[in-house]
Amino acid sequence: MKTEAVRFYKELFSVNNDQGFLDMQAGVPPGLGVEAQSTLTALVTKEEVCRAVMSMKSFKAPGPDGFQPFFFKQY
Repeated sequence: MKTEAVRFYKELFSVNNDQGFLDMQAGVPPGLGVEAQSTLTALVTKEEVCRAVMSMKSFKAPGPDGFQPFFFKQY
């Protein structure tokens, strides 16, 4: 039981960037031009994430992770 629980949470919290990126690319409709595809599949920068987080109202309802934007603004 313990082994299965450890395996489950390791898999849940592990990051496999390559597969996620490939899955994302596969979902881009072929009808889009090269420029539009590049925009949709471009990597997100730290600055973009910071701007998005800081633009959120601090005490709105928590997201799927259970945290309000206030938490991310502080830490």
